[in-house]
Amino acid sequence: MEFSSRTTAAVFVLAVLTVLGHWNIWAHGVDALGWNSTVAWLTTLSLLWFNRAERSFRRDRCWLLPLIAIAVSYSVFENPWLKLISCFVLPAATGIFFAYAQLGRPRQPLWDLALTSVLLKRTAGPFRQLSRSFSFVVSRPAVAFGKANNSLMKRVMRGVLLLVPVAILVSALLASADEKFANLYQNLVSEFFALISWSVALKMAWMIVVATLVFATLHSWRKPLAFEQPGRTAAMDDVVVGIVIGGVLFIYLVFLYLQIDYLTVGVLPSDFAQVERLVKSGFWQLFFLSILNIGLFLLIYNNIGGVALLLLRVFVAASGLLLISAAWRMGLYVYWYGLSYEKFFASYTTVFALVVFVYLLVASFLSRRRDVFRFIAFAALGAYSIATLLPVEKVIFHSNLRLAKIVDSRVHLRDLKHLSLDIVGDVERELGRRPSSQLLTAGDGGWSLWLRNKKNRRCRRAWYEWRLSLELVDTSCTAPDRTSTN
Repeated sequence: MEFSSRTTAAVFVLAVLTVLGHWNIWAHGVDALGWNSTVAWLTTLSLLWFNRAERSFRRDRCWLLPLIAIAVSYSVFENPWLKLISCFVLPAATGIFFAYAQLGRPRQPLWDLALTSVLLKRTAGPFRQLSRSFSFVVSRPAVAFGKANNSLMKRVMRGVLLLVPVAILVSALLASADEKFANLYQNLVSEFFALISWSVALKMAWMIVVATLVFATLHSWRKPLAFEQPGRTAAMDDVVVGIVIGGVLFIYLVFLYLQIDYLTVGVLPSDFAQVERLVKSGFWQLFFLSILNIGLFLLIYNNIGGVALLLLRVFVAASGLLLISAAWRMGLYVYWYGLSYEKFFASYTTVFALVVFVYLLVASFLSRRRDVFRFIAFAALGAYSIATLLPVEKVIFHSNLRLAKIVDSRVHLRDLKHLSLDIVGDVERELGRRPSSQLLTAGDGGWSLWLRNKKNRRCRRAWYEWRLSLELVDTSCTAPDRTSTN
């Protein structure tokens, strides 16, 4: 495992800044993720990209720019939901799309289960290099002091690690046999632990962990990825596929016929429990059914023709109508009961799914088979990166403010008090406007107190938790109200 001195220094600096800049995450959760996370991820992406022997921004921008956008989103808005999701999406997406970029050229292989398994295996590759990477990290002090042959350093460290448990066991046994030795042993142990700063020790340990992971990733993902597309599988029987698709399609058509009443309804039931059964449960069931339909399309798209292909087109169109049926009820739900995180992302995901269904329908008419799996993967990455940069909480606040003005509206603005600092400036401006102020304070009191506590929370943020939305908040701070739970 060899790296240039510049890369080695950059990794250690990254480890130090990442640990020091994220230490408050243990107490503050995702609120501590700001420009510190942006800098850490942009540096990591830069190290990975420049670590490749062959690289082209023009070729890689379709996946690199969305990853950069997700990293930048930590510095733009609070969006606590998406920040938590991005903690898992960003590493996984980086591994999969970076591995895809390392496939042999010039011909791109078709995205299928074989290729997906290879990409996932390459993504998990760094975990197989942890031992070598750790040895490389702990050997750097010897190299820094001019000891190129660090075998002695490794032997010394190995001896020290073996000595510690043996010394503790022997000292404990001797202390139980002699009172003077026991007092000496106890005093030495007490003084030793008093000298140790456990906070510093833990930070040093995490710096080593971060550096080990980065070096392992750089080493594992350095070389191009070899992959050969397996031979084409035997074509499916058009009759069998036609019967299966036709049967499922008939069930869908019956369901759509029963949904006509829902598509024409203009008002939801007054009973909230009925609304939840009608909208929320049905929506997610139909959404996951849509995912199943996309999977069926991917399975049979490249293996059928004739009448079965015609049925497949009708099947895709019916699947889209099923999703539209659920989306209509979700729209009514938002209209009468207001917008929330769940409803916003459900609507956003529905729009994306409908775009996918339109693409699948168009692809089924083209003479040349398209790599639909690849389109869905890249489209999902792009759509998610856009979502992370959207002012979600501002949209939720202003949408509910407008919906609350509708006659017989069931929107309660007090339910928005769980939103973050992103809307502080908006709430402050609306409280200064007479009509909006009446909406915020009538029956939903406490917004002034909420505003003061949020602004004081902004003042308590550490310098490395900065983000753009916080700069739009008035920096004047007052004493926080300790009795409030808002």
